Amino acid sequence: MADDNRPLKYARYAIGEIVLVVIGILIALQINTWNEGRKEKNKAKAYADKLINDIVQDTLNINELINTGHEKTANINAYFISRVVTFGAKKNCPPTIPIRHTV
Repeated sequence: MADDNRPLKYARYAIGEIVLVVIGILIALQINTWNEGRKEKNKAKAYADKLINDIVQDTLNINELINTGHEKTANINAYFISRVVTFGAKKNCPPTIPIRHTV
């Protein structure tokens, strides 16, 4: 009689083990999926932070270039104004030459 129940016991035990292994695999897959999602969020945040920092730095560089351009324009204008005034003083003529428009 004891031998009659033995195959049934082994079958139940084997099914129980298979169910436990499947549950363990499903839990591991869920944890892996969660971890991959967390890594992707962290990577996206790092890219966004770097992009913001790059935009801020580019804006500062552009503003510096604009200011440098304004300074150079002012220096060029001052140079030519001084040349016109010097030219007018040497030749005893007005600093600007009037342009006549004929129609």
